[in-house]
Amino acid sequence: MKRQYYNKDVKLLTEDCYVVRRDLNENNDCTVRAISNFCNCDYKTAHEYLKKHFKRKHRKGVPFEDIMNKREGLFLPRGLKYKRLKNHSGSYDRNGNLWTPNQFPLVNRTKKGLLKRMYVKDFLETYPKGSFIVVVRNHTFAVIDGIIAGNLTSKDTVGDNEQLKRPVLEAYCKT
Repeated sequence: MKRQYYNKDVKLLTEDCYVVRRDLNENNDCTVRAISNFCNCDYKTAHEYLKKHFKRKHRKGVPFEDIMNKREGLFLPRGLKYKRLKNHSGSYDRNGNLWTPNQFPLVNRTKKGLLKRMYVKDFLETYPKGSFIVVVRNHTFAVIDGIIAGNLTSKDTVGDNEQLKRPVLEAYCKT
């Protein structure tokens, strides 16, 4: 059986979410959907939270990872706390450059023990259980028990296979 990486039937892809998004005339809301899935709260609660605490403007994205790193340890909706995920303490890449956890928090090791970037597919295989917020370039989504949740809609242009090939910039887990 083929591994399932993406669940199209999560709660945010229901008619209720589309009604709320339409009523708010919202787009560029991947962070809202990610927080909603991660915290298991409704779309409107996540929307208001990001507006208040992240200064998210209507129909605009937000520099999510910068704010998340500054707010680490503070509460998300429903009283959840989170932490930045790191899986190494520093090492060298194949060119001899030092990679620190602050620069590249999530990496894979080559057979020679050198570091390389972690991609979404690697992340899903490395962290099969738990709830996470994953940040890739220009996009944020939740991963719930190894499955990308509530991320792509039929209007998005990035297909499932392309999403899996993107490098992970940051990831956060519940504490």
